[in-house]
Amino acid sequence: KTFMEDNNTFYALCDDSPALSQDGIATFKSDVLKEVKQKLIASNAKFSAQNIRVTLHTKSEDALSGENPINIDADYTNTTATTQPIWARIVNIDISTFECLGYEQVATLYVEPRPVANTVTIAKQCDGDSTLDLDSQDGKFPFDTSSIQATLVGAQTNVTTYYYLPDGTLIGNQLPNPFLSTSQTIDIKIELASALSGVSNPDGLCYDTTTLEFVVNDSPEAYPVTIAPHCDDGTDDSDGFSEFDTSNVLNTLLTNPVTGVTQSLNKYTVSFSYKDDKGVSQTAATLPNPFNTKTQTVTATVTNPLNTQCVITKKIEFVVNPLPLFERIDDTSIVCLNLDPIPIGVISSDSRTYSYTWTRNGQAFAPNISGVDSSILIGLGGEYIVTAKTTDGTDCTRSLSITIKESKIATVTKKDIVVKDLTKDNNNTITILTATLGIGDYEYAIDDETGPYQDQPVFEKVRPGIHTIYIRDKNNCGIAKIDVSVIGYKRFFTPNGDGYHDKWKILGIRADFQAKTKVYIFDRHGKLIKELDPLTDGWDGNYNGKPMPQTDYWFRINLEDGREFKSHFSLIRAW
Repeated sequence: KTFMEDNNTFYALCDDSPALSQDGIATFKSDVLKEVKQKLIASNAKFSAQNIRVTLHTKSEDALSGENPINIDADYTNTTATTQPIWARIVNIDISTFECLGYEQVATLYVEPRPVANTVTIAKQCDGDSTLDLDSQDGKFPFDTSSIQATLVGAQTNVTTYYYLPDGTLIGNQLPNPFLSTSQTIDIKIELASALSGVSNPDGLCYDTTTLEFVVNDSPEAYPVTIAPHCDDGTDDSDGFSEFDTSNVLNTLLTNPVTGVTQSLNKYTVSFSYKDDKGVSQTAATLPNPFNTKTQTVTATVTNPLNTQCVITKKIEFVVNPLPLFERIDDTSIVCLNLDPIPIGVISSDSRTYSYTWTRNGQAFAPNISGVDSSILIGLGGEYIVTAKTTDGTDCTRSLSITIKESKIATVTKKDIVVKDLTKDNNNTITILTATLGIGDYEYAIDDETGPYQDQPVFEKVRPGIHTIYIRDKNNCGIAKIDVSVIGYKRFFTPNGDGYHDKWKILGIRADFQAKTKVYIFDRHGKLIKELDPLTDGWDGNYNGKPMPQTDYWFRINLEDGREFKSHFSLIRAW
């Protein structure tokens, strides 16, 4: 029997959370079933006038039989998923005979499904790591949210989404794209429109929530590190290595040159990739100091350990420029003070061009060959240092020391000559005193400029007469010469007109040697036969125009140098 015109009132609740475990079962407050009962009684005046009893059931058969009534004083959990019909049994208990007035479905309990807020994530980002992010240090990033809405909703329809900032401020029904955000977690709500019209749901529209975390990791900065180039140095200045001071590299890399603010190593990690002095690749938190290296590019990497994608690299150039390569163009080691200046010079050993400066004994020596600085004319000895400098802007220099010794042609006078003549053993000697000859390295010859030359300044067994001593500098500074007188006499003479030994004289006397010497010839009885002029050709063996007999004759000489000497000689005739 129908007791109510509107006998199928809907009561709705949202399915229990979480949305992913929905089963169509919900627990309705006892007030709901009490309301159903009260509405039923109020719907018919007879029910108010009669003493009736109303019980509610989940099945029609139970309502018919009166079995399994619902306890309306307690909250009720539906047993049929999603849609639970409620049946009413009405019994008049005033009449003597029990009378069932009727039963019918009077309400429906409806468990509305919740929408599902699918999990959405977005990759964490590094501040400034986008062409749209012009400030890498503001903690914000323009996130690409183009796929968020579709992922959140999936295939669901009739849903509305809401995005909220952490303080509850509504962002909108969709996220802006791009969404400029700091590190934050926003709340998302998705509501499903009710399928029932005019039905009150104390839960309101069924919804699900989730969150979306935006992470903006700090991006490190790496500032320029400029290392002044070096010129090749060390014990081997042609191996391409040099030692660099790297004590300030890390601080320079991390310090903003404008603000002076240094990034903390507690926040970032730094590594340097380089090759060591054996050519082996290395990666370390710091560079060696000193850093012995050839020319190479070191890569410095600054990383945020919270997000290793937040990384920046900076190239640090270590440059070792080669020194000039040059060599001498001559092997000159001696300069003759008595000759014209001679050139010494150098030439580049490679294709580079250099400028050259010179010093002598530590003092600047100006170039003296027009238009040339790689060679100079020198007339004095000393330590000449030529310094080559690169002209390519690297300003690397290398110096070469050239030691030039001085030499000179000998300066010889009669005072430098010691002659021993008129000796008893007939061993005439000529000795050259070398102390005042000069600074050269000398060798000596007698009577022949071409030699042979000897190192010893003594000549022995020298025949009487005028001799020429030659003193030659071994360094080719020239030959000095001097005539030397060795006094002596012939032991015999043969005045027979054949042109050989026709006259007798004292040897070694010349206008410039002992010219004032007196020579006296005596016969064996001591009679003075001849006072001989020593500058003449000699005595012809005649006395007063007559030939003297063959025999021995005595003589005495009083040399200009004060010496006196006596001896005898033989006159030999062929008849």
